[in-house]
Amino acid sequence: MGRRKEVPLDKMPEGHCRVGDIVKLGWPAGMGTGLFMVTEVYPVSYINDLQVVSVKAGVGGEKWYTRSLGAKVVAR
Repeated sequence: MGRRKEVPLDKMPEGHCRVGDIVKLGWPAGMGTGLFMVTEVYPVSYINDLQVVSVKAGVGGEKWYTRSLGAKVVAR
């Protein structure tokens, strides 16, 4: 069985995030340097394909819709 090609997290394509992932949002999201938890994932055909909440604010915090493009997964 061959090895699977590993993709660096900062080079992952749009749509690579899963619900529960802790991510840093890069360009084009532009939401600062904080950590965010993915609460919903939508099809890549949507421009804003993620719903996230700030880890600092907690699960009950304000949710935002953003793009997974440029998001870096910190923890799964």
